Amino acid sequence: MGASERGQAVIKVVLAAFLNGAIPILGKLAYQEGLSVLTLLSLRFIIAALFVLFYDKIFVKIEKVDFKNMIFMFGLGFIGYTLGPFTFFKALEYTSAFIVEIIFYTYPALVLLFVALLFKEKITRDDIAALTLALAGLLMIFSNARSDWKVEVFGTLFALIASLCYAIFNVASQKMLNRFKPNTITAYSLLSAAIYYSPFLFCYDFNLTIHGVVIVAFLAILATFLPLILYLSGMEALGASKASIISTIEPVFTLILATLILKEILGFHQLMGGFMILTSIVLLSIRKK
Repeated sequence: MGASERGQAVIKVVLAAFLNGAIPILGKLAYQEGLSVLTLLSLRFIIAALFVLFYDKIFVKIEKVDFKNMIFMFGLGFIGYTLGPFTFFKALEYTSAFIVEIIFYTYPALVLLFVALLFKEKITRDDIAALTLALAGLLMIFSNARSDWKVEVFGTLFALIASLCYAIFNVASQKMLNRFKPNTITAYSLLSAAIYYSPFLFCYDFNLTIHGVVIVAFLAILATFLPLILYLSGMEALGASKASIISTIEPVFTLILATLILKEILGFHQLMGGFMILTSIVLLSIRKK
């Protein structure tokens, strides 16, 4: 892989992390509009799935997939975009956000381990150094929230399941990228999530304002569909382990957006943590194969 191709792949993953970083901000704005978690998730994935169909007709055709691979991709969507988010939110009900975030962001370490065991990929010193630096940066970022270190067994278990789900999604996606294009995996993952979540849309009463419609549309298209296809495109060139480590910059973007949009204060710990994660990305970007 040339330096230019590697650079483009890194940019795609970083851009995906930036868009994903907007999810908590858009979610908070949606909650202010009176939407519940399950209603918001249902609308998010249904609209994203509808946009997939529009994308297929106007831009790039989605590949035809045989029944076996379709079931596999639907399972992938269930693990990464149904079970993963559900267990993450359940963890927050039992355990403080700081603990949940730290446990969840161990998923790059799991990805590194899985690809080494399943795909026989060599774990280099640069990989370990970048991962260690990224996790240390995350610890710095979330350290200001440590005043409430509420730890419960169920919360820890749910957070571990969420981390495992996202690790499995990354590793399985890398395998599927050997046979299918990123837009195809994106399409089936989001379509499956829409099917799983759609029943919840009819379980709750809700009223959408124009402002709420705009927020949900942004969440579905700009913070769900687009980042997933960018992330998978970057992963196609970099591999799951490096892409997952680079994606740890996502909380940095969340903090920046929270500062700009929600007027929250960015502290020294967050700045230092962000710098450490950026350093880990640079370390992975300049490494030669």
